[in-house]
Amino acid sequence: MYTYKRSMLLGAVLSGILITANIALADDRHNRQGIRTVNCTEPDTSIQRVIDKVEYGQDTTIFIVGFCNERVSIVKDGITLSGNRDGYDTIGGGLTEVKVTGAQRVQIEYLELTGDGYGVLVQEGSSVTIRNNNIHDNVADGVGATNHVFARIEFNRITGNGRKDQGEGGIDAFVGASVRSRGNYIADNAYAAVEAGNMSYIRSNGGDIFVQKGCSQGQDADACALTAENGTVAVDCYRNGMCDFRGTDVTGISYITGLSNWDVRNTTINGDIEGGGGARLHLRGSVTGSGFVSCYSEAFASSSVQCFSFIPSPW
Repeated sequence: MYTYKRSMLLGAVLSGILITANIALADDRHNRQGIRTVNCTEPDTSIQRVIDKVEYGQDTTIFIVGFCNERVSIVKDGITLSGNRDGYDTIGGGLTEVKVTGAQRVQIEYLELTGDGYGVLVQEGSSVTIRNNNIHDNVADGVGATNHVFARIEFNRITGNGRKDQGEGGIDAFVGASVRSRGNYIADNAYAAVEAGNMSYIRSNGGDIFVQKGCSQGQDADACALTAENGTVAVDCYRNGMCDFRGTDVTGISYITGLSNWDVRNTTINGDIEGGGGARLHLRGSVTGSGFVSCYSEAFASSSVQCFSFIPSPW
């Protein structure tokens, strides 16, 4: 009997130890998964401090509550900044600027991004997904992508960004950047809705709406949109830029120059297309809309589109 009771007692103690160990292991797994919450409504809060403490090689999700008046730099792989802690698909936090330099598998989602720099700047070979954000009223580009990066930009609202005299606007891809855009609403930025130049590539995969209302249909190119100082454009492919639009809605004048290429299919374009410097425009599939296509310096030379011709609706 004594032996039996002692065995029962030992079993209970061991069970308690096992339960405690399992709880500790669960907490350890949670920490290893790298889930953190930063509440910017509390004093002395810093997202950058949390990022700096993340171990290299550990994927980490940082949930942001409230608006953080902070410019954040990410140089580590596997960082996710999210305002969607409660899972309601609503914007739950915000930042002044996010800069990603040389980092892979970075995600920026469900945030308000507004301030005195870029909304998001992706540079130096980074790989980033930017989705479901409200990116507005930034001094520089809403999203800047430069120096051989890959950026997937999906279901964002990008408005009111950039400085006209700097040629800035919604999405700006330059110096070998590759951008995939889908489901974004990009409107009323200082210069272009989207830009691609200096051997960069932007592909609109469907559901994008690019609106720039700074130029009226039929307005002379010299009076509007040929330079950042003179107006705004919906699309600007320049200096060996490559634009590939599929299932896109474009409103406003577009500008193609400097050996750039614009491949358009299953797309609506309401506005003029101005080009020069050996640019090539390819209209494929169902392309509808209205406006003039005009060119100079042998633009569109290898295209089926005729220079200075009016394109009726539908195209």
